[in-house]
Amino acid sequence: MKRTEDAETALCHMIEAMAPGERLPSERSLCEDLKISRGTLRVFLERLEARKKVWRHVGRGTFAGSRPLETNPGLSVVADTTSPHELLEMRLIFEPKVAQLAALRASRQQISQMWYCAKKTGIVTDSKAYELWDATLHRTIAEAAHNKLLLDVFDAINDVRNNTDWGRLRDMVVSTPARQRQWWMQHEDLVDAIAARNESRAEEAMRKHIESVQLMIQGAARNQLSLMPE
Repeated sequence: MKRTEDAETALCHMIEAMAPGERLPSERSLCEDLKISRGTLRVFLERLEARKKVWRHVGRGTFAGSRPLETNPGLSVVADTTSPHELLEMRLIFEPKVAQLAALRASRQQISQMWYCAKKTGIVTDSKAYELWDATLHRTIAEAAHNKLLLDVFDAINDVRNNTDWGRLRDMVVSTPARQRQWWMQHEDLVDAIAARNESRAEEAMRKHIESVQLMIQGAARNQLSLMPE
């Protein structure tokens, strides 16, 4: 276990020293240097991608930093004009179906990763750490649907999410222990449904979770407006 943790730490340090947009060495080279299997490396890269430390382009490789908006034509314009409410509305339409497919197709390794991320959302003590593990959980669920186009759409939605007022509003609502516990319990219920291969329950659990987040974000937005000077 310690060797694996050391390898992940070494990979993180290597990426932090790279310039944004710089391409990582090949998977084969990284596996040889870090003395890990390709499967373990891909788990590391998935975590890093969820944290916006790397991004991947099919046929071109893996690159340091967050995915530039230019790789998604028109996305910068969409990000500039999309509100947190519109973002959540889109997620409410999209992600329950993603969870349904994940319940049907997730591998044991992916389900194990989901449980790990869900547990982390219940024990972290600050909003940035919560956001990290929440994002990793939701992307793991999207990957578990095993549909490349669907995953690209998920990443596009996430890129818009990272370029709206979402983060500021999210910080305002995650800060209370009661709300964090509520969302952690929803995550546990969601992963339990996926692990049980219960497609309808997974879909409903994701819908309830995003509706809960939507209500909290809308409340935070209203409070912010009420504090603005006339």
